[in-house]
Amino acid sequence: MRRLAVLCLALAILVPVARGVHAGQIFVTVGVPTNRFSPQNAFFRDVGDVVVWNTFTASMHTVTQGTTGNETSWAFNTNPLGGTAFAGSFFSWKTDRTSVSYYCKPHFAFAMTGTAQMVGSIVLEADFRINEVRYDGVANFIEITNLGDAAGDLNGFRLSINGSTTIRPWVTATNVAPGGMVVVNDPAGLTTSGSVALYAPNTIPGAVGSSIALTDATMMIDYVEWGTAGGQPLEATAAATVLPTVWTAGDFAPQVATTHDINFCGTRFQYGVNFWTPVDTPSPGAANNCLSPARQQTWGRLKTLYR
Repeated sequence: MRRLAVLCLALAILVPVARGVHAGQIFVTVGVPTNRFSPQNAFFRDVGDVVVWNTFTASMHTVTQGTTGNETSWAFNTNPLGGTAFAGSFFSWKTDRTSVSYYCKPHFAFAMTGTAQMVGSIVLEADFRINEVRYDGVANFIEITNLGDAAGDLNGFRLSINGSTTIRPWVTATNVAPGGMVVVNDPAGLTTSGSVALYAPNTIPGAVGSSIALTDATMMIDYVEWGTAGGQPLEATAAATVLPTVWTAGDFAPQVATTHDINFCGTRFQYGVNFWTPVDTPSPGAANNCLSPARQQTWGRLKTLYR
């Protein structure tokens, strides 16, 4: 009985558990209908979720945190110098509080205002994640999946490969349904040791509250690295994210053989190397092969320990 109790304690320590937080996304259009935010009152699940303002319909709107129309400091503001964003812009803000009010500065007098409020698990959100990566040089691809329970607009999101190559290939990938997958075939930069980071969209230079720079941890929503050692590009940025922490410094998924790849085998609330596993049959655009434990060495350690 004592040996069983010790084994259960070891399992509790070694088996990965959900962190209970995620970086789900909700979407607000800017200027549709005319001079309005839609929805005017948006709801998110957890602090740490991301509000994405998209569909800027003209160069005459801002997204400015506040209630008076005359604030001089902000949690976020797309144009602190008084200008407005260009049509087609994207802006994201990672929530750090349970509620926030904002407005469009040029149209504050016309009641172009909005709110975002946390209301818990009853909220349906998109949750875009890196789901599968093949990097053997034969048929490279990156698969992004919506692990959430609401459709999401992937347009404007971007990938950084090995910390430098940046791509935004989803100009038409709107309304990706829950469980929907988007595959990027043969992206430049994938190597047998490397990393991929997924960033929420922001295309407005100088905005307060986020940055278009790929060093901004607040805009990173997922990350994976692989190879023979840790320390891949953007690992430090991934380890610095909060609510959730998307990776731990020094961790890396294993390098795999040619024709194999790595799959994410966790849930929307789980992040990090413990939920990535090598598979011998890549499945771009289809369900992952997650029949094996994600960290098989965990069970090997237990077997050795209690042999």
